[in-house]
Amino acid sequence: MATKQIRPYPTRNVLNVSKGRYAWYKLAKPQQSAVDNSSDTHAATAPVARPSSMFDTQPSTAAQPVVPPYTALFSQRQSKLASTLNYVPTAADVGHPLLFASYPVDTKEDDEDAQPLEYQYIEPVGVFFDAVVNPSDVPFISLGTATLSASTSRRAQAEFIGEHAGHAVVIKCITPQVWSCEYFVPRHKDETDVNFNPAQNEMLTLEGQGEAERVVIKSWATNDKTIEELESRQSIVCTSTATEQCQLAPAAESTSSEESWISVRGQLQPFRLTFLKETRGVKDGAIIQQEQNITWNSRGRAHLQFSFAAKSEDIFFYGMGERSALRKNNKSWQMWNTDAFAYTEDTDPLYQSFPFVVICRPQEQIYSGFFFDNHSHATWKFDNDVLAITADAGIRPLRYYIMNGNNPADVLSHYAMLTGHMPMPPKWALGYQQCRWSYYPEAVVKKLADDFREKDIPCDVIWLDIDYMNEFRCFTWDKTHFPDPPALADELHAKGFKMVTMIDPGIKQDDGYNVYADMVRNNFHCTLTNGAPFIGDVWPGACAFPDFTKEATRKWWGPLYSGLVHNDHADGFWNDMNEPAVFRIKGKTMSADTRHSTGSHLYTHNLYGMLMARSTFEGLSNLTPNKRPFVLSRAGYCGLQKYAWMWTGDNSSTWDDLRMCIPMCINMGLSGIPGCGVDIGGFAQNCFAELYARWIELGAFLPLSRTHSIKNSSAQEPWSFGAQVEDIARKYIKLRYRFMPYLYTWIQHATTTGMPLMRSLWLNYPNDLTCWDPEWEETEFMLGPSLLVAPVMQPGATSRRVYLPNIPGATSPNVWYDFYSMKQYPGGVVAEIEAPLEHLPLFVPSHTVLPLRESAGRNVEDTEKQQMQFAVYPPLPEQSTTGSSDAPQQQQQQQESRRGEDAYEYQGQLYVDDDSSSPPLGGDEHHYAMYRLLPT
Repeated sequence: MATKQIRPYPTRNVLNVSKGRYAWYKLAKPQQSAVDNSSDTHAATAPVARPSSMFDTQPSTAAQPVVPPYTALFSQRQSKLASTLNYVPTAADVGHPLLFASYPVDTKEDDEDAQPLEYQYIEPVGVFFDAVVNPSDVPFISLGTATLSASTSRRAQAEFIGEHAGHAVVIKCITPQVWSCEYFVPRHKDETDVNFNPAQNEMLTLEGQGEAERVVIKSWATNDKTIEELESRQSIVCTSTATEQCQLAPAAESTSSEESWISVRGQLQPFRLTFLKETRGVKDGAIIQQEQNITWNSRGRAHLQFSFAAKSEDIFFYGMGERSALRKNNKSWQMWNTDAFAYTEDTDPLYQSFPFVVICRPQEQIYSGFFFDNHSHATWKFDNDVLAITADAGIRPLRYYIMNGNNPADVLSHYAMLTGHMPMPPKWALGYQQCRWSYYPEAVVKKLADDFREKDIPCDVIWLDIDYMNEFRCFTWDKTHFPDPPALADELHAKGFKMVTMIDPGIKQDDGYNVYADMVRNNFHCTLTNGAPFIGDVWPGACAFPDFTKEATRKWWGPLYSGLVHNDHADGFWNDMNEPAVFRIKGKTMSADTRHSTGSHLYTHNLYGMLMARSTFEGLSNLTPNKRPFVLSRAGYCGLQKYAWMWTGDNSSTWDDLRMCIPMCINMGLSGIPGCGVDIGGFAQNCFAELYARWIELGAFLPLSRTHSIKNSSAQEPWSFGAQVEDIARKYIKLRYRFMPYLYTWIQHATTTGMPLMRSLWLNYPNDLTCWDPEWEETEFMLGPSLLVAPVMQPGATSRRVYLPNIPGATSPNVWYDFYSMKQYPGGVVAEIEAPLEHLPLFVPSHTVLPLRESAGRNVEDTEKQQMQFAVYPPLPEQSTTGSSDAPQQQQQQQESRRGEDAYEYQGQLYVDDDSSSPPLGGDEHHYAMYRLLPT
């Protein structure tokens, strides 16, 4: 039976423009029914003068393609930035809007004197070029890796310190929306639990509290400034001196521009803290979170219990890293980074530990965040509106943070302020990537590259798993399989590929291996209590492990990449097995008697992967200061986003694992990790045609789009499952590349706001209560603000239900557009969408301007050379009163009066930069421009 040909979007939707010209196209009214994808008609409408009204949909006699109304194609002849927007702007562009012109239909190509009919302006909202940027002149300032709003440092802070019998609690207001609480606990000889219960409120200093007693490692204390230094500058405000209760609030001047903020009520007997949301104009604050019990014992175990004063059905808990369930309600979860090969929905713990939850009460519009800064093993138990935490190593001080937001996005912004923002990645990191354990010898790698180019499937990266190494020794090559690594890398580069290699933390125990010998000689390794190196088995056999808690170790580790970077021309690095995983040992990691510079491994375990990634990132930044590092890490802790992207580890080729992709990646985004992905097709077991087709459709819209599979499994390249699936893979990978301007813009947005690229519906539409329904929050997602992705994740399914949220603030009737057919659907409805194997449902909300490339190149670099399109998705005009003789005139008047307002409501941004410099943190040079897209 003949296979139906899959036509890659957008062949039928591209408007062909004569060379060197740009014109408006008058388009037919958007179709109300789906388009037959089998049609071979690609004729573009002849260009005509732009309609006089935004809503002028007068039918044309010419054949009309179904495309977004007023799709704009910009020509290089009219503006150097208009063609591809991939050049480095100059100082002459500062402060000047970009001008694009439409020309008459009959203008000849060589008529340089032709006058434009209409103009379109794209307004710059922030441009900084060719100068060292003064941090006070930009929206964000840098204080180490904690990026705070410029006004934060001028806000007065509230601090309350209570003390009794050597115990102390310190409550600090970092900003009006973010508070911290620290319990300083003395060591006791007995084994009994100790409750914190000071008799009275006393102000005191922390003199005599040693630094080791205060903190093991601050995950974000990485540069010149730390959170402690920020807090130390602030004034102390205490609004009450009562002995029974102390009420704390931010200074009045710091809340003058805030809609809401946090206050704290400290009850002294028994001691209890209650965090309240204060709202302007409302007399009594609403309880955000309340302590119920704080205890600890001399063995270091701590117990914390909180309540949230909410009905169990009205409160939802999210985040905590790559968990298989989006909501954490009524279940226990462990914090202990673990090598979890072929995990299932019920596997816990997994590879990452993020002790941070976003707490949502949408019915009450109360949104908060809770971050317990403890990197030992812990169990979090959610029971209705109560959270109970048991931390096996009660790291001193016990520290947690409470955050308030007017919406969930605010909470993520506060969390990013505390733990740091991700840096801009290289553009190629957003391209499609191909990996396997393992592609070797080098002839296999070369053929893989050739196959991608011959089959016209875009790809940017080929990954090399551990078999490229000499007996799995890190920073070496197996010269039998890879005799000339630099030549291989250069050949891949010539074909448009980047090369990423794996580095594990296990260093083979071999006195003749210079990395091991140097590490042991300088005492850079983890030890046992007797001072001997901890030795554990991993892929090379017996291995020692670097102690990344030592600054000296981190500075030693970074330069080890020099050979791979400078000699072998590798482009990025993959830190795997860094939980750290150890074979043939109970717990699959270092033993409890392993020591780091900061103390027992029990205290530091969950930090290990993050600190390894930090060491790699900082080393690469020093080795190639003019290139953005790319690091992928399997394990992590809060703050990892500053150093690495993540993926969900060793999943399997099953429908269940496909369905887990959405909640796991959304959870990572809600835990501060915007750069995340999965092994497309599944790592373990053998994938098959239908599953891979559905997985590549979804995977094409993940922040990290990478196929990966295990050794000895069936082939898992895009062409491995027959012609039909190959066509599907080509179609959606190319579509990803056409979205590259949009993806890059909203990844940049994540670097300044903490807002993930991949979002649950409610993150964009928190006031639409239907978005909180589990049926929708785990089966569809928003990619940025303007693309709804609804993958099919059931075997044999040819349709699915899709919920399209209400679009808030629209002054015109809000609609959603089918991305392919332009069919319109009202917001706030569930639609049954046909979705045969070759179709991934995609929807765009009205009031949107999407930046797209006209076509996909072989990689991101080539795609950037393609023409730019701006697709405009207009609102519908309001309907006039039926039967009124004045209806046409009334409708025209309404349209005229609303045109400016509707234009203002449009959502569209475009970010461009030089793809090498970093954002302006600490005064570094950075060449970039951000444009707001508005239709005329």
